[in-house]
Amino acid sequence: MPRRRRPDHGRVAFELEEGPHPADAAPDDDPPGASADPGSPDGDTGSASPDAPRPTGAARRRGRRGALVAAAAAVVVVGGMIVVDAVSSRGSLETVRRAVGGVEPLPSAPAELWTVPAQTAGSPATLPGLVVLVRDDEAVAHDVDTGEVRWTVPLPPTSRCGGELVVSATAPVPDDELVCVTDDVPSPLEATTALTPLGDEPVPAAEGAEVTVIDAGGKAETRTLDAARGWSAPGPDGSVARFRRAGEAPDGPRVTVDPTTGVPSDLSAGRPAVVTLEDARTGQVRWEHELPFVPEEGSCAPYSDTESVTYADLDGATFVLGAGLVVVQGCGVDAWFTADGTRVDDPRATADVLSRIPDGALYRATPPGSAADGAASTGPPVVLEPEGEVRWEPPGTVLVPHATDGATGGLVLTREVTSLVARDATGARRWESAGVNGAESAYVVAAGTAVVRQGMGNVVVGVDVETGRVLWTRTAEVLAPPDPDGAPTPAPMSMVTQAFTDGARALLVVTTWSDDGEDTARLVALDLRDGDVEWRGDATTGSWYVAVQGRLLRADRGDATVTRLG
Repeated sequence: MPRRRRPDHGRVAFELEEGPHPADAAPDDDPPGASADPGSPDGDTGSASPDAPRPTGAARRRGRRGALVAAAAAVVVVGGMIVVDAVSSRGSLETVRRAVGGVEPLPSAPAELWTVPAQTAGSPATLPGLVVLVRDDEAVAHDVDTGEVRWTVPLPPTSRCGGELVVSATAPVPDDELVCVTDDVPSPLEATTALTPLGDEPVPAAEGAEVTVIDAGGKAETRTLDAARGWSAPGPDGSVARFRRAGEAPDGPRVTVDPTTGVPSDLSAGRPAVVTLEDARTGQVRWEHELPFVPEEGSCAPYSDTESVTYADLDGATFVLGAGLVVVQGCGVDAWFTADGTRVDDPRATADVLSRIPDGALYRATPPGSAADGAASTGPPVVLEPEGEVRWEPPGTVLVPHATDGATGGLVLTREVTSLVARDATGARRWESAGVNGAESAYVVAAGTAVVRQGMGNVVVGVDVETGRVLWTRTAEVLAPPDPDGAPTPAPMSMVTQAFTDGARALLVVTTWSDDGEDTARLVALDLRDGDVEWRGDATTGSWYVAVQGRLLRADRGDATVTRLG
């Protein structure tokens, strides 16, 4: 927006106003203040007295020098303010880029800036300025702005890299190096431990698994992993997460599953697990934990053999990276760790999960409808410090926003009974909104507005974050993408499935399901100030979106591509 100069005695000030970009504005005929007499503080001397003494030549020269000095000083002041403002704007953009769900400004429906083939293994990974896709045993790094290939690194067969994007709509702030590991996870049909082998001889887990570490310049280093530590997955901050079962494998029979409940009938053969985080380059152990086998935890993934008998995988588990945490889940195991090895889930609560609040704190709670919901092992919801210590206990459910502009000011939204309540980072109450009843999700918190989903009536509501006052309300019919004839899709068939923000708009992915089971997704941009629909993007089939360092990418399952939007 252009900056308009206001006369104000003894100082230079600027006022922001709505209007065209400075580059589009017509240049001034005269520079500001060119016709003003510098002898007056406000640039206007009025009429000079005819009896006033005329200045001498030296005085006139001193006056001109003084005017030049004052003008130069004004240029320095104004120039300094412009520089500071430019730095502030860059800082604001960088803040949005680093925030969850934050993307660069999208004032109009985004165009496809570049499209590349999707990966063939694993999930998208990131390095500074790059998105890395694994194709045919190669890691291919694409520039996030141009899509150009920066480098290609050969990988050992079956390698997969990174991992956090598989469960998140937002790439984390990237590490300086990328960790890729070969697939050494044993299949349930090849298990050699608690399950009796299905064939004459068991098929062992992959021997000689390898880890490759790649820096942002494409320099790679590969080493062989110690198989004694179990199977592996990429970890955070240049690490490899390892998993194994402790103790000797029992010789008991295979564990069958009750066909009426789908639950294993006997878990007595379950064994403790050992989780290790090691340095990817050196193999040095950073931390290690042994976890007891808890029958109520995790999932004993069932499978069937050729005889159509269902069995339980007592030794199976998976690693997930999410919210900056290392999560291991499997049969009798469900544990969440910080990167430094602090366990932050409650071992006494068998189904609690954690998420990251915008200020970096962790929120721990048992999701409604989970297996442990209402059971004696369910713990109270808590807000934790990033290192794991308890900060405060919310009296309701914390609504963690899908996207922010990085400037939430410690705001924590909660649903307490049916009321929407705002609290600060310490849990102190700020306000209760009288206009929102039964808030179920927080999509966006940005530019002083919280965009929440109100379950009663299935509407999207914009709320002032300072007062709780409802600013605007939009029904599902308004958000739903219209059909080819222009008629809105019935509300029950559409819902918001993802959310992003560019700091001025809530960018909602509205997914619609048709009678034939085909789903379409469309980006809808709502002005955060008034909730007006600024634009709707094209409908796509089988797509999901991800924010990578402030850039919005779309992955399409149908044509197997990754596209940058902007």
